[in-house]
Amino acid sequence: MALLDVLSEELVFDPSNERDLQKPLMLKNSSDNNLVVFRLTTNKPPGLFLLDPPMGIVERHNTMVVSIIMDPNVAYATWEHYKLSIEALDVAFQIDLERFWTSLYTDDPWMKELELVTLDQESVDNRQVGADNTPDVMDLTRQFLNLQLKVENLRTKERNKQLNFTMILPLILVILGIWWFW
Repeated sequence: MALLDVLSEELVFDPSNERDLQKPLMLKNSSDNNLVVFRLTTNKPPGLFLLDPPMGIVERHNTMVVSIIMDPNVAYATWEHYKLSIEALDVAFQIDLERFWTSLYTDDPWMKELELVTLDQESVDNRQVGADNTPDVMDLTRQFLNLQLKVENLRTKERNKQLNFTMILPLILVILGIWWFW
């Protein structure tokens, strides 16, 4: 089952219902390719935060892991503007923070795709996500581990590419130097 297939059910948010304040929000209408993984701290249990690079925050060909802090005093709901601060742990490229913060107050379509997925199994209630979806949540948890591994592999691959370049250039210069004096 694809990761985002698990997230297809939209939750209805009712601010008068205290239980609704604990409902996980979900990411939908996105592709499975080039997902960016974020570590997340929020007023809800820690979870997996996915962002599709075509939405505009990151370059399509880059993948990174960052931390996101969400305002703990805000009840986050689908379609609501999010108050986020981003701390990059491994910045391989620039994030246009000015554009990001400006976008919080506009109707950019990608903003409406930012939704939270809760992975803490104890916090997932069958009445919230539907009894039939419980195995899907477990599947999501397993896929999260695979996604973490994928990101680590991509970072290692990028590091190896940079290392290869820094090793090859001096080698070429040494060979040219030997050839020149030969």
